[in-house]
Amino acid sequence: MRILIKDQLYYGNTPWAETMNLTRGQWVEVNTEFLFKDQFNTYDVRVMLRYVDAIEDDMRRYRKRCSWCGHHSALVSRRCEYCKHDDHFERFFPHRNKNETT
Repeated sequence: MRILIKDQLYYGNTPWAETMNLTRGQWVEVNTEFLFKDQFNTYDVRVMLRYVDAIEDDMRRYRKRCSWCGHHSALVSRRCEYCKHDDHFERFFPHRNKNETT
């Protein structure tokens, strides 16, 4: 999974701004250990969705996330494979594609 960082100037004298300016306009690999609806962990910084122009191979479409422990599992799972909760388990995107069965 990769994200395309928006090609804009990022202000601030912080390691985050420096990294964003070095990678602006480039594709960056996403660390998929923990997935979120509105942000991405790269191997250098956390990037909010508003700083992303495109997403390649977005695996969140095929996953559910546990709001209790933060882990994610396949869509076919009925409960979190990590903490075993089922009442905190939800799709990243609640709408279904017309070809999906779960």
